[in-house]
Amino acid sequence: MDLVSISTFQWVGFIFGILYVLFAAYNKNQCWIYSFISTIAIACEDFINLNLYFDGMIQIFYAFIAVCGLVMWKSGKNNTSQLRISSIGISKNIAYLVVVLLISYPTGYIMALNSDAAFPYLDGFTSILSVLATSLMVYKIIDTWGYWIIIDIICVYIYFSRGAPLISILYATYAILAVVGWKNWYTLYKENQIVFKT
Repeated sequence: MDLVSISTFQWVGFIFGILYVLFAAYNKNQCWIYSFISTIAIACEDFINLNLYFDGMIQIFYAFIAVCGLVMWKSGKNNTSQLRISSIGISKNIAYLVVVLLISYPTGYIMALNSDAAFPYLDGFTSILSVLATSLMVYKIIDTWGYWIIIDIICVYIYFSRGAPLISILYATYAILAVVGWKNWYTLYKENQIVFKT
């Protein structure tokens, strides 16, 4: 990997992306600031250098969600209390995954027919799933980490294949940190349940 030839967008996305997931894994509000910076940089890389249009659009969505996430995490749900980590359960997760598949296939097909998009189906799937995962993250739903592990593993392959090794390494690191995040949030989730029961 030629570090000199890697774009500034990749470097900014990489550094702030690591900070985002690391701080999110430990339930820190400032993770959303790092997310905003990282996603804008990766969106620029997607549109300008990689022809990953779905992912570029989803990165812009992430930037918007980063602002929402910061507000939600700081103020608490409905501005009345601190947001607590919770779960949506198996049946809702299955339903959500079915909906993601039903949406991602036709969007990938349309993109494949009408653009020079790289990996239109995989890019579409990870982008739609990312919308769900990011939305769950804002509300501190623990299930989000499972989705991020799936997304991150696929993105490692996509970005490596497109000649963006640093972003590929970023997503590999994301996958590892997603496991850490799940473990940390699970501990807090169990503690919340005990407090709620008492």
